[in-house]
Amino acid sequence: MKGKSYSMPVGMALRKYHCAKCGTQLKTEKIHRIVTRSDKDYYRYHKIGTFPLHDYDVYSHRFQCPGCKARISYDAQAVIRRIQKKLGSYVLSSPEIKQHYKQCKSGHDKGVLLRDILIPAVLMFLTFALFYLFGTNRTARELIFVLALFGIFTTMFAVGAIRSFKGNYRSKFRYTYSHEKQTQLERLHAFSSHNRSFVSTSNKCYCFYCQSCMAPDEIIDYADNEQTAVCPKCNTDAIIPDSIDEVVDENIISQMHAYWF
Repeated sequence: MKGKSYSMPVGMALRKYHCAKCGTQLKTEKIHRIVTRSDKDYYRYHKIGTFPLHDYDVYSHRFQCPGCKARISYDAQAVIRRIQKKLGSYVLSSPEIKQHYKQCKSGHDKGVLLRDILIPAVLMFLTFALFYLFGTNRTARELIFVLALFGIFTTMFAVGAIRSFKGNYRSKFRYTYSHEKQTQLERLHAFSSHNRSFVSTSNKCYCFYCQSCMAPDEIIDYADNEQTAVCPKCNTDAIIPDSIDEVVDENIISQMHAYWF
């Protein structure tokens, strides 16, 4: 039995984002992976106290450029958007991104932290306020009890947000990779989709989910209208062929696994 988890950042749906290479407005693209108990972020999806433990189908989203076909994660594009807004231009050069990336990334991280604390706090406050205002014969003791609950739940959400900000599954690589390394790993990730032509001309293929190496003829399943290779060992669309114009070896596959999973 598998559970299902869907996640799409609110900003991804409400704001418009543009490619830093060509300026084209980006579109969202749904991606899928299977989270098992061997993954570092498994307990993000497993609900404590529920049995049996089972795998999860996780559906998330990233951006795809209709113009240059580049793909980029939401967090990276959110930082790029800050740089674009700061410089007043959608199209950015690599030196411009490198110069402003660290500062804008810090601003984005702090904004996420503030959002993760304020939104639950405001929603809970409104809930408790409506409960108290529209109830009948509420005493001061009940008001104190409601306010105490509000304080407890707000503190719990704040502690969770701060832990996330400091380095759990959502931000564990936030400061460990340079912009160049992040760009490389995200560029490589694009080759895991619609890669059948690269697989057919490769000598070896690597799965950055289970970190296995295989021959191209071992791959028999393809997704996305028979265009995206699916790993025969873990059934995940995380195949990187060595025929692309990038260095692909066990070391980079290990980095890909750590970064994306």
